[in-house]
Amino acid sequence: MKKADNRKLIRWCVIGVFAAMAMASLWHFIYNWLPCEFLSVLSPVNESAWEHAKLFYIPPLIWYAVTYFAVGRRYPNYVFSCAVSLILMPALLLAMYSIYSPFLDETLPLDIVNSLVTIAFGMWTVYRLTVSKWSLGGHALILASLFILIGLMVLYAAMTYYPIEHPLFMDNRTGQYGIPR
Repeated sequence: MKKADNRKLIRWCVIGVFAAMAMASLWHFIYNWLPCEFLSVLSPVNESAWEHAKLFYIPPLIWYAVTYFAVGRRYPNYVFSCAVSLILMPALLLAMYSIYSPFLDETLPLDIVNSLVTIAFGMWTVYRLTVSKWSLGGHALILASLFILIGLMVLYAAMTYYPIEHPLFMDNRTGQYGIPR
């Protein structure tokens, strides 16, 4: 790819940090505004760390789709790179939360910083893998990307309706797991 194309991709990824953060901020409340089964699978239903991991599925996915049509389709690695980032972002969010939560009280500024770092890392991952010299394109990895997307949706649904009794799944405000009763 030409350096000019790579600069366009960098720009889209940097803008994506802020766009995905803004969309995630709105997405945080979507289940409260429109409580239905479909949205419970894709948006947070309580204030647990696990439910907040859902914020790094649909909002970035929307941005990745927009970016695909703007510049991403020129890169064979783009689709798989996005799928990888959709796995890494919630993993990073939960890892950081697990590290600091035993020592610090949960606060909105801390959650915002965690989210911003997580999204920035996701966008950086997309950029680095997209422009890498590795061959991450082709039918097999496109299919793998589809399995990742579906697998994450199934995982989010399962853990919303059948949450594990673990601190990552518990809403600290109510002491409940999964959909509030």
